[in-house]
Amino acid sequence: MWIALGFVQTTPHAHHYNLITHNHNPDDHGVCRFTVVVRGDDDDDPCNEFRRDGVATAEGVIAGPLQACPEALSR
Repeated sequence: MWIALGFVQTTPHAHHYNLITHNHNPDDHGVCRFTVVVRGDDDDDPCNEFRRDGVATAEGVIAGPLQACPEALSR
């Protein structure tokens, strides 16, 4: 999933990455809805969480826009 999203972490970081899946299998092929959550180590920072929702099917991965507070997106 990380590669399909174009994500590669190659340097030291202060964030934690989590992939939450919501799988549905109505026709034996399935659709996987997912949310990627990235949280910074600074719990006092109100803008330390980023989210991205998406869908993975046999045709590929479609990821929605990055969600975060506006101040975090402009850093």
